[in-house]
Amino acid sequence: MRMTRSVTTPGKWHLQALHPELLLLSRRGILIDASYVIVSAWGAGIYGRVFGIGLQSKRALVVHVYDPALGITHLLSISMDDLEDLFEDHRAYLTAGRKDELLQAITSMLFFEYPTQGRPILHINKLLKTSASKLRRIAREKQRRLEEEERRLAALKFMTMPRRARYRVLCTSQKISSFLCNISVHHYPHQARNFHIVATHPPSSAEFHLPLGLLYAGKAANNSSAPHTWTPAIKTAIARAVVRQLCLVRNNAGEMALAVAGRVGYYSKGIHLDEPQTPESVARQSYLQSIQITVQALQQAAYDERTAITEAHQAQYAALERDVRLLEASRSELEAKEAAIKDALDEIEAIGLGDVDGLDKDQRHAARQRVRERRADVKKDRSETLVELKRVQSLLTALLSQMQAATADTTARLHESALRFATRIEALKLEAVTPPPYVDLRVGDKRYALHATQSRRPRAFLGMTNQVRQGAAAIQGQRVRYSVAFGDDRSMELTAYVPATSTTMRFACSLPTWCILTKESVRSKKARHEMQVAVPGLIQHPGNALPPSSEEVELDALNAAIATSLDEWRTSRTPTTYDELQQLHARRRELSKESQRCVHHLVTALCERLRFQLSSALALDNIIFTMDPYVLVASDEVDRPGICTVRIEPNHNVVFAVDLMNGSQYEKAHPYTQELVLELASESAQEMHVHLDLIASSMQLVRRDDTLVDELEFLD
Repeated sequence: MRMTRSVTTPGKWHLQALHPELLLLSRRGILIDASYVIVSAWGAGIYGRVFGIGLQSKRALVVHVYDPALGITHLLSISMDDLEDLFEDHRAYLTAGRKDELLQAITSMLFFEYPTQGRPILHINKLLKTSASKLRRIAREKQRRLEEEERRLAALKFMTMPRRARYRVLCTSQKISSFLCNISVHHYPHQARNFHIVATHPPSSAEFHLPLGLLYAGKAANNSSAPHTWTPAIKTAIARAVVRQLCLVRNNAGEMALAVAGRVGYYSKGIHLDEPQTPESVARQSYLQSIQITVQALQQAAYDERTAITEAHQAQYAALERDVRLLEASRSELEAKEAAIKDALDEIEAIGLGDVDGLDKDQRHAARQRVRERRADVKKDRSETLVELKRVQSLLTALLSQMQAATADTTARLHESALRFATRIEALKLEAVTPPPYVDLRVGDKRYALHATQSRRPRAFLGMTNQVRQGAAAIQGQRVRYSVAFGDDRSMELTAYVPATSTTMRFACSLPTWCILTKESVRSKKARHEMQVAVPGLIQHPGNALPPSSEEVELDALNAAIATSLDEWRTSRTPTTYDELQQLHARRRELSKESQRCVHHLVTALCERLRFQLSSALALDNIIFTMDPYVLVASDEVDRPGICTVRIEPNHNVVFAVDLMNGSQYEKAHPYTQELVLELASESAQEMHVHLDLIASSMQLVRRDDTLVDELEFLD
């Protein structure tokens, strides 16, 4: 490759006039680096295609680059060897018919070197310059090929997957309404807007289906993004959140269906629940199991008897078949013998005396006598054969009759055996429908009613008369068993047993403190004041007597009515008085159960404030009110912003703590804290918040003259 220096030309290009042997191939104006130039490609000895094997001698390309701004002409000579070297990595440009593309590629290889002094210098590089649009087009084409390959691999992977795993979003095990189920969530292409949820209960083989729209699934998982923007990871997370909220609902027909976020699936046969383990149910199950064992024994005996009858019949039938085969073989031999004798007799009849023309009378008589004797012998053999054949046929007929009789007898015996065992099994099934009544033999003649149950209190609770409620709750997400007892000094004691660690923990506080802590649920913010009022004797205010609740009024009326009815029963024992007394007791039990239900909700609200501390202790979150933002008024008339929190201490102290933005902290107990606790216990959650807000707003930061220390002061 030969390159000339840049020269200054007074006019435009006149290369053809200087070199008449050159042929103009192309001319165009382009931008090379920062210079707009006119590029002319001339061919020396080139007529037709530019490059060809064996045509390299005396052929060259002369590139004429004219810069109008500087009036400079750059000349670049490229031989065929240089051309082959330039396009070593792009051999396709050297093929026939691509002259224009080859010249455009050579133009794209040109670049200028701009020295600090002097004119620009033209160079050529083997690297092709590509436009941005072409690069983007190449990138898009590459991306398209990659996506096609990914789709092909995904389709191949999809076809190798098990059928149950295709289009599956999630497969897990989850407890649904106390039933452990295997749950699979699919997203099928023909149901693009729905999740298809299938829950299977392995012990009962029950299967429940629920088609759930993607919008409802996102709403249940608190995801407000559009379904078409969900990635596989987001889709799996939403499906997992939906599975955690699944529940089973039951209709009046006893059928069950999956439900979530108000959407109910298809109803199907419900899961059978085992009956409670009472002495009566255990005895009934034992009786039914004994019936089932007896039925299985009868079925086994019927099978054994049927097998014995069938085996005996098969042995007898095999012996008879063997005799029949022997007789059939004898009959075949006799029939063949009789056919041969008949042929011999026919031959004798056909021959007769033969040729007797040359014989005298005596010889003819002797020949005739020999024919008669031979005919008589053949007839005698034939008669004996026929007699033997008839005897064999009669024996064969007798054996076939015996085989038919044996088959009929076996069929009758099998039918009689099956009918006998079926009758006994049906009788046992009828007995199982109406089992005998349960009798506890340990107590002699004493019999319990069907609805009565025997129970014993745990040893830890024996002798306790102040226990109010037992149940289950959760502390920090861990299930515990609890019992609540009220003391004579208006206190309550909560005993929690943790099955996971087999530890027992206790928490005690006063009833007013319990009322304040359980005014509302910490998580759901649901009010519990009405439940506190429904528990008799829970809320008391000595200074301002509150009107009794409707439940207390009804309970007092029931106690008075029971006492009156009991006095009447002692004087005159009539059925009417007894029925009335039973109704009163039933109504009092209903009120007690309702009160215990309210106590359970209050205990769960308290457990939301409790947390485990160390190994066998419970800690309490005693903050009952928070003001944020809060402005504290000071005696120097400068407001100080901060946060105010109110907490209740075990000793009935209501403490107001202020944390200012400048880092200062102040706290002080209310001066009339005992009366304040009783007032807060008798108020609802909203009233308590308003009360504490007013007290916190009336606080002021003052400086003591004697100690020169700032402290909180409550203003009336």
